[in-house]
Amino acid sequence: MSGWPRALMGKVYVGTIPAPMEWRVHIEDDGRRRQLPLCLDVVNHSPTGFAWGYAGSGPAQLALAILHDAIGRDRAIELHQRFKLLCIAKLDQHAGWRMPVAMVLASVVMIQTGHE
Repeated sequence: MSGWPRALMGKVYVGTIPAPMEWRVHIEDDGRRRQLPLCLDVVNHSPTGFAWGYAGSGPAQLALAILHDAIGRDRAIELHQRFKLLCIAKLDQHAGWRMPVAMVLASVVMIQTGHE
């Protein structure tokens, strides 16, 4: 995936459901693990947190937060609704998931080239 910093390629976003109706997302990167920030200061879709598996406000907040981390604020604001529909809404609402940053970046390319 040329044009992207090589340091990004090992990063993975991980969604878990530790309890019913409780969705958590963290980032695994270079052996470290940290929570994915909600980014409510960027766009406030869902102050109650992340969700996935449908096209609502929780998935929009997750899409924004993942893109904010992967490609930066301005492009995240521009692309997150389409990323939500392309990737986040299609995840199983009742299961955890892993999304490598390479998949995120490939989705960004698909959106930008109109191959969604």
